Amino acid sequence: AHRKVLEDGLRDPAVPVRQAAVEALRGIGDQPALAQALAHIAVKDPWPHLRAASLEKAADLPPSRFAPLLENASRSAHPMLREKAIRIAASRDDVASAEVIKARLEDPGETPKNLELAAYAAADRCLVGATEALFQVLVRGAQPVPPPELLFSAAAAAKALGAIGTKEARDLLEKAKRRSNLVTDRAIDAALDSEEPGCAEGSPSL
Repeated sequence: AHRKVLEDGLRDPAVPVRQAAVEALRGIGDQPALAQALAHIAVKDPWPHLRAASLEKAADLPPSRFAPLLENASRSAHPMLREKAIRIAASRDDVASAEVIKARLEDPGETPKNLELAAYAAADRCLVGATEALFQVLVRGAQPVPPPELLFSAAAAAKALGAIGTKEARDLLEKAKRRSNLVTDRAIDAALDSEEPGCAEGSPSL
C-alpha cells in the first residue's frame, strides 16, 4: 500500500505532492513502477528543483538505468541541474560519470561555478582523459586581465592538473603560466611545486 501511495504521488499533477513523494523515497529496490515514475520526473518534470531531487534519489538505480538520467541532467538548460549532475558524478566510480565531468569542462557555455566543481571532481576522480579540457578551463582564466568570475575555476583546473601529475599535465601548467596573472600563477606554482606523486600513476585514463 505504501508503494502504491508513493507511485501515485510521483505522478500527481500537484507539485507539492510530487515533491513529498520524492522526499519520502527510501531506496527504490526492485520496484520497476516506482523507478519509471521517478525517472519521468528526473527527465520531464517542469520544475528543476524536483528534477534535481529525483535525480539524487534515482542514483540507487542500476548504473545502466541511471547513466542516461545523469547524462540528460548534465546537459540541461538549468545550471542547478547540471550542478547536481556534476556533484553526483564526482561521487561515483564509473565511465559514464567520468564522461559527464569531462563534458562539463569542455562546454564553453558552462557557468564558472560548475566549471570549478567539475575541475575539483576531475581531480578527485583522477581523470587523465580530462587533461586537455582542464587546460582549456585554466587558460580562460590565466590571462593578464581575465574576467574575475573565471579565476576560481582556472585555479581549480590548475590544482586538478597538478593532482593528475602526468608529464602532459605538468607541461600544460607551464604553458599556461606564460600568459597568466597573479592568482593563477600562484595556483600553477602550487601545482608544480607539489612533492606528492600524481594520482595518475597506475590509474586508468578515465
